[in-house]
Amino acid sequence: MEEIHVLGVYYLVAFIIIHIAGLLIAEFTNDKGIISRIVRGSND
Repeated sequence: MEEIHVLGVYYLVAFIIIHIAGLLIAEFTNDKGIISRIVRGSND
């Protein structure tokens, strides 16, 4: 169980990093303002 737990933590960290990288790529390429829309909760 400990090995599964450790792997789960590593996968969670990788998942978060990939999502942040995708967010930054979108922000600086074709989807400007996505971060502010997420913070505000706007669907514009």
